[in-house]
Parts: sequence; structure tokens; C-alpha cells
Amino acid sequence: MSQFMCPNCGVTGTYGAHSYPSLPPNTLNSNNAMDLSGHMRSQYLKTIAGIETDISKLDDEMSRLQMVMDQLTAERQSLERSLEEHRSIVAPIQRIPLEVLSEIFIFCADSPSSNSEPPLKCFDVTQAPIQLSFVCNKWRRLAISMSQLWSSISLRGGREYVLSSGGRHTSYFRRSIRTDMLRTWLLRSGSSPLTLGIDATWLEHDALTSCIAIMLPHSHRWRDVTLTLDEEHWEMLLAVKGNLPQLERFNLDVMGDPSEGFDIPLDIFEVAPKLHTIMMQYNLDPSEWLLPWGQLRCFHFNLHFAMSLPWILESCSNLARCTIHIYSLDDALDDLDHSSLVSLHLLLHVKEHLDVLFNIFTLRALQDLDIARPLSTDFTLVLPQNAVASMLDRSSCNLQRLRLFWVGFTSDELVAILQAQPSLVELVIHEPTSPIVTKRVLERMTHDLSQSFSTGSPLVVPNLKRLELFAAFAFGDQVVLDLIQSRWRHGLTQVAGLESVKLGITRKVSSETIAQMALWRKEGLNLELQTRGGAVQWS
Repeated sequence: MSQFMCPNCGVTGTYGAHSYPSLPPNTLNSNNAMDLSGHMRSQYLKTIAGIETDISKLDDEMSRLQMVMDQLTAERQSLERSLEEHRSIVAPIQRIPLEVLSEIFIFCADSPSSNSEPPLKCFDVTQAPIQLSFVCNKWRRLAISMSQLWSSISLRGGREYVLSSGGRHTSYFRRSIRTDMLRTWLLRSGSSPLTLGIDATWLEHDALTSCIAIMLPHSHRWRDVTLTLDEEHWEMLLAVKGNLPQLERFNLDVMGDPSEGFDIPLDIFEVAPKLHTIMMQYNLDPSEWLLPWGQLRCFHFNLHFAMSLPWILESCSNLARCTIHIYSLDDALDDLDHSSLVSLHLLLHVKEHLDVLFNIFTLRALQDLDIARPLSTDFTLVLPQNAVASMLDRSSCNLQRLRLFWVGFTSDELVAILQAQPSLVELVIHEPTSPIVTKRVLERMTHDLSQSFSTGSPLVVPNLKRLELFAAFAFGDQVVLDLIQSRWRHGLTQVAGLESVKLGITRKVSSETIAQMALWRKEGLNLELQTRGGAVQWS
């Protein structure tokens, strides 16, 4: 028999179940029921009845205990909810001032994207700011009252997913936009300046038309605008002309083939007193647009009509940063002397007439020069000999950053540039098939006063702090180690100390070299290394 406790009085008792001895094996293995006597058969039947009765009693008791367990579980869950409620009252987050909580909300609503486009998560109930308004009444009131949370609007197809690896993936699909949600968003944004992104590529036509119509009356609040529209919807934007008092940046693209001869209004942004940054993704001639050119500080465009290049940059008299995708060059262009351009990024989609390109530039304020061959191109690009060095010499500029990405360049010209630019702080070279990063280049960058001055080859780039080299490194590891060691030593007085080094070496690197670099990392040097086997994982 088994013991039990009465749920009412707590008295211990026993269940009425009996113990039944097991039958001997010879009886169980026998198939001859005729051998059983009448008395034995009667005893077996009585035992069977007793066992069935005990099982029934146990089932009843188990049911009763299960009901008790269910009741206790429900009571425990109720206590847990009450505990959480009481804990929440005294939780530290309850004591956070609203000013601090509002800053946290702003960080939650910020886009994770590295570019300036509005986030894909707009109107997503699983993301901030909508999700913040679902937590409690206090959070809801605060979130709705913060117009800044609702000032970024993205009308695009697709959805952004966070992968298990921590990365992000965007899945694109055609999407409709709820106009009531857009109106609510605009209402909550109050009078805050708006960041607006509209991409017609993956949006239903009628929904997009309705949404643009809703957005037009708010053009006086547009501050940062990214637009990818077809001809029809570009025409709708004529309504905002002259009503863009807060517009600072816009990024525009046009859907369709320009060879089809359609027209879009080119004077929409002619009057925008605060406009300073433009990105044009389309292959129309930028010079055809009516823009406040003299205001621009940053301009990113595609050059398909080479003759307009000098006119564009001359018109942008206050331009400080410029990125140009060059698809066409002519054998003759007007000279350009620009006094305010600080940063010039050239992405070369052509290989002809590059000497003309560099021969026209005189850039006296230049500090950042980036010359790259886009990876989407399928040709070998070799820069004209001494063209870049001559441009820099003619400009008499104090270059601080130089980046050469997959462009052919001689090591002799590189040494000449480095020697003529002692102000250089950052050097980035991604070597193509022909060697640029040679042993001689690295030795000229290695700090060794006794050897340098005795050989008549003074140290180049004494102010270098950031170095990134991706190359074959067709020489011993010791040359690389000597360079880093000479620039990393503490207490340097005549040269700047390296702050970061990023190396991509397309051959095997010895374990001793990796160990030495690991030691420098522990000492504080920001050092990354990729070899033929991939990125080195530091212990």
C-alpha cells in the first residue's frame, strides 16, 4: 500500500492498493489453461477483480491530485504575475528621468544602415518607434509626444531581417502602403524636419500616388530626401517647387531608360536656401538641372558627358567634397582651378583619356584623394605615368589621405608622391595585378634615421597614422615587421606613431610574424591581418 496525505486535514493515510506477488515463470510460459483447477481459476479471477479495483482507485486519486496540481500551478502563476508587477514598480527603469528615456528612444529608432537612407523598418509594428508605444501607458505617451521619433519616413518595398550571425538581409517584394498609417506618422512628427525616402521600384502604383499626394503639403519640412521615381511621379513633385525652405540633402534617381526620350522637371530644387548636398544616381547630364550650384558643399554624380565636368565644378564654387563616377572622357577638356575642394573621389569606369582628366585639375585645398576602379568593371586600369604626381605638384596641396584601389600605378611614382606629401596621415592601397607595394616603398616608409640620412633617402610620410595595404608583398615578412616596429615604438619624437594598420597579404605568412603582430595588438596597436587563408583570428 502507498501513503497519502489528506488535502483538508493533513492526516497521513494509505491507499487501498494491495501488493500482488508475481506469477512463477513456468506458469506464465504455459499455454495449457486446462491444467487449472476450479479453485485456482477462482483465485485468479478474484485477484484480477482486486487489481482492477485498485487501478480504478489509483486513477481516481491521480485525477484528484492532478486537479490539486492544476490549482497550485494557477495560483503560482498568479503570484508570479503579481511579483513581476510589484518588481516593476521598484525597478530602476521606473526612476529613469523622461529626458534620459527619450534619448534611449531616439537610439532605438535610429537606422542601423550605414548610409543616409531612411530605415526599412518604417511602419513596422515590431520595431521602434511603434513598438515602444506598446510597452505601457507611460512609454506610449512619451513616444507619441516625441516628434523626432516619427520624423523619418520610408516608402519602399521589402523588409529587413536580422540574421543569426548578426548581419542584416533585405528581402524585396512589391508592397502597398497604408495611407492611414502615413497620416498618423505625419501627425505625430509635428513640425519636425522630415527625412523622407521613396523608392517606386517595389511599390504599388496607386498606393505610391496617394502617398506622394499626402506628402506634398509637408514639403516645407523636408530636410533629407531620397527619391527613386518614374516619370509620372516626378511630375507630381512640381508642386513642391519654391516650397523647400529646410531641404539640406537630396539623393535622386529616375526609373526608366533615358533613350526613350521622356522628360522630367529639372527645376524642382532650384530654390532651396539650405541645400548643400546632392547625390545624382541617374545618367542625365547634371548640368541640365537648375540647382543652387553655389551653395553646394558635397556633390556625388555620374559623368556621362565629359565636356560638362569643368562647368559643373566651376559652378560649385564652394564645393568641399565631390565623388564622380566617370563613364566618359574626351581628348580635350577645359582647365579647372578649384580653390575649395577638399575631398575628391574618382571612380573610373573608363581607361581612355585619363591623362586629360588629371591634367585639367588644380586643386589647392585638396586633402583627400581617392582613385578607384569599380569591381564591376572587367578591364585592367593603368593610370598615366606621373599624371597624379603632376596634378598634386601643380596644386601645391597638403594631402592628408590617399587611396588607390585597383588602379595600376608605378612604385616609383608612389614614392615620389609620398616624398612630396609629408602631411599624409592615411594611406590606403589595394594593389591590382601589377606590384605597387614593393620592398623599396616600405623601406622608404621605415623610420631609421642613421640609415636614411646616410644613404640620402630621407623618410617619407613622417605624419602617417593609418596604413592599409592589400598586396602580394613579394618579399620577406621582416620588411613589413621593420616598418611597423619603427612606427609603433613609444616615445617617437620625429615621426607620428601608427594608430591602425590593416594588411591583406596574398601569400602565406609565417607563424612568427603573426605572433609578433599579436603582441603589438596587446600593446594597443589597432592591427588587422588577412592572408591567403582569410582573416587572422587573434586569440
